[in-house]
Amino acid sequence: MGLTSLAWSPTSWAIVSLPLVYLLGSWALAARRPKDFPPGPPTVLGLGNVLQIPPEKPFLKFTEWRKTYGDILGLTVGSQKMVVLQTAEHVRELFEKRGAIYSDRPAPFLTSKIIHPGSVLFINDPTVKKWRTAMQYMFRPTELKRVFEVQAAHSAIFMRKLLDNPEDFEDHMRHWALATPLSIISGQKVEDSGPTSTAVWYGTQAKWLRFMTPAKTPPVDIFPIMKLFPGFLAGWKREALVLRKHMLRYVYHMLEGAKTQHASISKGLRGHRNESVMSRLITEGETNEAIRMDEDELARFGSGTLDAAVDTVIATTLSCVLSWAAYPEVQKRVQAEVDSIWEDEVPSGEKLAEAKYLRAVMIESMRWRGAAPQAVPHVLTRDDTYRGFRFTKGTIFIINAWGIHMDEKWYEKPEEFNPDRYMENPWGVRPEMRDAAEKENRRPTYNFGAGRRMCPGFDYGENHILIALAKLAWEFDVVAKGPLDLDVDTGYHSDLILAPKSFDVDFMPRSELALKHAIGLGQTPNVVPVTQPYLNGPPRPVEVGWHPVGGLAGKWFAEDTGLGKMITERIKFYPDPTQHWAVLVGDFAHQLWMDENFHVIYTNERYKRDEWRTFPVGETRFNDDAIRRAGESVIQNIRERQPAYNLITNNCQTYALQLLDAIKVDGQKDFGTTLAVYHRLTGHGKVMDLFATPEQQQQQQAAIQGPPSQLALPAPPGPQTGSPLGTPPPGSPPYGTPPPGAMYPPPPGPPPPGMYPYGPGSPPPGAHPYGPGSPPPGPYPYGPGTPPPHPPPGMHPYGPITPPPGSQPYLPGSPPPNISYTPGPHAGTVSYAQQLMHDNTTQLNTEDEAKKHSGERGMNGDKKKKSFFSLSRFTKS
Repeated sequence: MGLTSLAWSPTSWAIVSLPLVYLLGSWALAARRPKDFPPGPPTVLGLGNVLQIPPEKPFLKFTEWRKTYGDILGLTVGSQKMVVLQTAEHVRELFEKRGAIYSDRPAPFLTSKIIHPGSVLFINDPTVKKWRTAMQYMFRPTELKRVFEVQAAHSAIFMRKLLDNPEDFEDHMRHWALATPLSIISGQKVEDSGPTSTAVWYGTQAKWLRFMTPAKTPPVDIFPIMKLFPGFLAGWKREALVLRKHMLRYVYHMLEGAKTQHASISKGLRGHRNESVMSRLITEGETNEAIRMDEDELARFGSGTLDAAVDTVIATTLSCVLSWAAYPEVQKRVQAEVDSIWEDEVPSGEKLAEAKYLRAVMIESMRWRGAAPQAVPHVLTRDDTYRGFRFTKGTIFIINAWGIHMDEKWYEKPEEFNPDRYMENPWGVRPEMRDAAEKENRRPTYNFGAGRRMCPGFDYGENHILIALAKLAWEFDVVAKGPLDLDVDTGYHSDLILAPKSFDVDFMPRSELALKHAIGLGQTPNVVPVTQPYLNGPPRPVEVGWHPVGGLAGKWFAEDTGLGKMITERIKFYPDPTQHWAVLVGDFAHQLWMDENFHVIYTNERYKRDEWRTFPVGETRFNDDAIRRAGESVIQNIRERQPAYNLITNNCQTYALQLLDAIKVDGQKDFGTTLAVYHRLTGHGKVMDLFATPEQQQQQQAAIQGPPSQLALPAPPGPQTGSPLGTPPPGSPPYGTPPPGAMYPPPPGPPPPGMYPYGPGSPPPGAHPYGPGSPPPGPYPYGPGTPPPHPPPGMHPYGPITPPPGSQPYLPGSPPPNISYTPGPHAGTVSYAQQLMHDNTTQLNTEDEAKKHSGERGMNGDKKKKSFFSLSRFTKS
């Protein structure tokens, strides 16, 4: 007999339906307030307090309920129990003193299982300890000091963008807030992911925060049956999976960036100075098991750290800017403090601790309009009792930071923005509560949580914000263009992060001096230790370094400004004129710079090797302080002749040569004193080439040089035995062995087709071996031989005298007609480039001769003077 033919009796129906009724009844009753649970608003059967908790800014409602139900608020969300702590005392007692059982995180189904599994926000396994150790490594004082240089550099770029386009200040701020930690964590630039990557990242983050906001995410955890809904009934499932795809792509993009950087450092292609946190963790993890991570763990560590480092920083900075515009007297006081500390210097990290009022303004912004007004929830791992209340395992605990910060018992007029409260005591509390605050070890604010899961990046975030605010106060007045809405209900939006809605302000340069400093002019602090100068110490290597303007600022100048784009587009066969040159010895770069009047001055800095291209030029026995004094002396000699910067005699290239002479560097110094010689060193290029990866550089050089068949040259006279390409002439070193003084290593293997062995006395120091930078097609290679009848375009013939054997080949800008060719350095004299620099009487130093011998034309069609020297950088980050 089939089941369908059974007669269903009342008893049968009861047997089948009782379990279902029991489950529904249990679920409905679970939403009731348990006995000995903290007081709270009445519950609704099956829903608890879900309908009473507002979707927007629930912390305001929690604070209101405190007046009725007390400092410990009990709520139910479906069957989930929730406790809101509204005083610092309760936070300390539970999260800090009982942190062992109050430090887990809730794991919502959608965010922890579907969108971002394994995120540091949700995991409650032993990996947390490993990540906490890695965080402590990242944010220890020595690391904070190291990354501060990166924070300062990105802040300078932020200021420059404000100067050029203040209307888009929120976009500039978003880029700054993202680019800085990304560079520090994974060693990448935002633009590595594409030109719209900033907007894409923030768009993805907004969707992520919406899913993280309890009132805005589908209530899967309240109604678990929703997990079984098919996709066509649950659009949120598709949206969650798409978001997961985008987030995981960025997670592993950061991992690949860190691995690439680590590989470059391991191969010696770049230094350790600005090594990213993830790259360092790869290295340290090889010997330290406590922080060793597999690739998935490292990828999620990096992305989780980035998430935490961006949103709170930008929200806090926006609130600070808003408060400055709303309270001009606060802004003026900040500016007065910044001016008194740094005077005419651009604000830097060395004196940032002296900016007490600036820090008070930042902390007051965090209290007044904190970015995380209810912090990140904690979960209880076992049953516990406190103050007569009973909490069961799995109860969620929330810090109502907003309620703590707005407590009139502790703060005088808490709704007012008043930085002076933090000048009076570190906690910002009423004078009569100071002793109590000290006794209970109260925190200045509670936006960053408390206990074992407290955000470890507070010091990092504080430095990130403070250096930007210091530069902002030093350079600009923030002026409101209209009414500003400071009300938290109407002027701020909030998912998990509380941030101001868009507001209209202008950023006005405070003075012409600030404007000049904004583009990098002016003296910078001496960083070379002042000691006893020694001239006969142990020999140390000396390099000449060159790099674009201010590192990242140079890239911005080249790609994002009209002048930079013009330079990039029009100067195809020479380096970017914004190249800056310095003498590098030990940890320091010694360089010519300009003051506010465009007069040359000496400056020094601790250089970052990965921002410079370098060329070894010899050794010196001068110690650092002796080099500093020599650098100042050289500048003084230059200023006595002519103080103003110019492109012929008073520029960073000529200064580098004179400083090398002063510190008695024995190597040859015709390495790059003209655009022509620099062209010969690096080949044709443009600004973007300076930022290429090693692989891209090889591709560029291959494209410049072309296939070997294009470089085939006629065979020189002489015997053709001993090797397929002939035997070196008598007295010349064999192929692969550079002559004494040559600065580049020999090329591997036999010469490429069409290339010939080194000739006597060739190549001069500073020339590349055969390959990129070798003689261009047309002229003979290094060594004996007669020059071809017609020089390549732009090259001058040798002149009336045939070059002697062993002389240098053609150079762009070689001696023009009627000037005898000067043998190269190996013949015992200076090169033509050096002779030109040191002989102010040469006829090429006159404008008429320069015009006569230059084929380059100006933008108006007239012939213009062709400078032998690359322009020094005129902006600095």
